[in-house]
Amino acid sequence: MNNLKKIIILIAIAVLASNSWAGVYFANSYEQAFQAAKKHNSIVIVLVHGSDWNVKGQKIYTSLFKTKTINRSSVKDNVVFTDVDILQSPSEFQKTNNDQRNKGFKPQGIHSYPAICSYLPDGTLLAVKQGQDVPTEVIKVNKTVITLIEDSAKYQNLKATADKANKAKDTKAELAALTELAQLPLNQPKDILKRIKELDPADTDGLQARLSFPHWQKLFADTTSRTQKGQGPEVEKELNEMLKNKVYTKEQLATIHVAIGICHRHQAGHEAQAAVAFQQAAQIAPGTFPAEVGTRCYEAWYKKTK
Repeated sequence: MNNLKKIIILIAIAVLASNSWAGVYFANSYEQAFQAAKKHNSIVIVLVHGSDWNVKGQKIYTSLFKTKTINRSSVKDNVVFTDVDILQSPSEFQKTNNDQRNKGFKPQGIHSYPAICSYLPDGTLLAVKQGQDVPTEVIKVNKTVITLIEDSAKYQNLKATADKANKAKDTKAELAALTELAQLPLNQPKDILKRIKELDPADTDGLQARLSFPHWQKLFADTTSRTQKGQGPEVEKELNEMLKNKVYTKEQLATIHVAIGICHRHQAGHEAQAAVAFQQAAQIAPGTFPAEVGTRCYEAWYKKTK
C-alpha cells in the first residue's frame, strides 16, 4: 500500500511538472528568456527601460512586469516576458549585475524609451513599440502588449504554414499565408515581397503595391528635396497619380496627402493648396500617424490664415 501511495504521488508530481508551463513565464534575464522561449517555442516580450532615469518605463515595469500582473487571461499563446534595464548612473556592483541580466541584448530599432520589443524564439525582432506607440496609462499598455503578443503569434503560425506549403509545393496555400502575414504590423521576413511576386506576378489584390509603398520619411524627404530644386509641378503630378491607386490603405493615402501638402508648402503662392492637402490627410485616416502629421502641419502653419 505504501508503495502504491508512492507511485501515485510520483505520477501526480510528474503530471504537475509536465503542466508547469502555463503559457506565460517571466524570466530573470534576457538570456534566460530566450532559453525558455526556444524550449517552448514561445514569443518573447522585452520591456526596455531605465530604472534610474526613465519614469514612464519604470511605472510600466513596476505595474506589469515586476509584479507579473500582465492580464494572463487575455494571453492565449505561449509567451516569455523579461526586461532590460538601461541604467545611467549605476554603482560598480549594480553595473556588474545589470550587465549580466542584459547579456546578449542589442538595442536594434530602439530610438526612445521605454520600448516594448517582440521576438521570435530564435531572436528575430518582430516589432518595437516606442514613443507614442507606448501609452502612459498602464491599462492601455497592457492592451498594447496583448495585441503585440497576438500579432506575433499569428506571424509565427503563418510563417510556419508558408514554409510547410513551400516544401509541399502548394503555391496557393503559401501565397495565402504570406498574403496574411504581410499585412501584420510587424517586421516582414526577408525577400517576402520577392516571393509573393513569384507566386502572384499579376498582383491580383494589390498587395505588392501596398508592400512597396515608400516609407514616410523617404517620401517626405524626397518630396522636400525635389520641390526645393524646382521640381514641384513634376512631384505634385507623381503624387496625384499615386492617389489614383485604389489598392493603397487609408493610412497610405493620408501619407500621400501629407507629401502633397509638403510639396505645396515649398512653392510660393501655394498656401491654400497646402492647407487643403494637410486637412485631407487628417480626415481620410483619423487616428493614424499621417493624420496627426496633417493636423499638426495645418494648425501650425495655416489655421490662422483660413
